[in-house]
Amino acid sequence: MHLQPQDDDDPSNHTSNGASDKHAAAVLSNDFYGHNRHEVTRIIIQSLSDLGYQSTALKLSQESGYELEVPSVAAFRTAVQNGHWDEAEALLFGDATRDGLPLCEGAKRDDMVFLIRQQKYLELLELRQLSKALMVLRQELTPLRQDVARLHTLSSLIMCRRADDLRQQAHWDGANGNSRRDLLSDLSSTLPSTLLKHTPD
Repeated sequence: MHLQPQDDDDPSNHTSNGASDKHAAAVLSNDFYGHNRHEVTRIIIQSLSDLGYQSTALKLSQESGYELEVPSVAAFRTAVQNGHWDEAEALLFGDATRDGLPLCEGAKRDDMVFLIRQQKYLELLELRQLSKALMVLRQELTPLRQDVARLHTLSSLIMCRRADDLRQQAHWDGANGNSRRDLLSDLSSTLPSTLLKHTPD
């Protein structure tokens, strides 16, 4: 097959160059095929990190100029993953020495706290630490005045005699399953993508 050389005046060549120019412009902008470049980068880096490809995640972070998380968010993530619930709440609200986590518009800290304490409660039930679980239900979950029907459902789980029954009735796969990762995903959705910092050149 004989290939014809491209002429600079060939309209098809102009179309190709135009597409290339548009692609180059997209690369330089904060928009990536209709998505926020910061958020896409964060998701990729976080996914690589979660899969255990730490060096690849670090390389992408360095090449892109974007850090995965600010320190307070990284500490919050670690606290949730390790089941350090008091630390997670302290990071969420902040104290005299540090600010609380900034949230997306419309997000409520009480909603996040409810999810954290719900996980804490379920894990205590799974361990058959019923007195501690009941204390969490009465003193930590109920005062938040969240969904009453949900609270009734949670309270009924105390009657489960085995951890397997608990996991089945709660539709929850336990502390050693994906429940903490799922919790973290729900909590992370309330944090603004701007927490993915751009490192200076």
